[in-house]
Amino acid sequence: MDYDLSLSATAAHQFVVSGEQVFSGFLDVEIMYAAFFGKNSELELISCQSDPVLGGRFAYAATLNGINRTHVGEYLELRNPNKLVFTWQVNLVELPVSKICIDIEDKPEGAHLLLTHQLPLNWSSSLTQAEAAWAQFLVDFDQALILKKCSI
Repeated sequence: MDYDLSLSATAAHQFVVSGEQVFSGFLDVEIMYAAFFGKNSELELISCQSDPVLGGRFAYAATLNGINRTHVGEYLELRNPNKLVFTWQVNLVELPVSKICIDIEDKPEGAHLLLTHQLPLNWSSSLTQAEAAWAQFLVDFDQALILKKCSI
């Protein structure tokens, strides 16, 4: 990435599960698919792939009304259970590859997560929308984590 990612959209969430469970959830294709696409029964799964190693890639893709929705990235840092950093790109928006930093802190009541999406400065008009989208994603991710934990 040779362009300026000086704008940050942030979202935080308190989980009732451990930091290790939250970290592992971000590497679990079933949980990630459910968090991104699970609420919409009209979505058709195309693929969910993840190679959770340094330099490994992920891709989550589905179709809705004939439109492909793809989220892709590369793992830049994996430090279980505290830190996960990856590139981020979505095919439906004109956004160059950006970066997501996830910091997880274990607390007695469960893990606290801070997600920081590093964006190009020209995205400043979309900052509030990006933060709201990530906040909703973390709620959906939490629900997917709990559902998977209950089904084991």
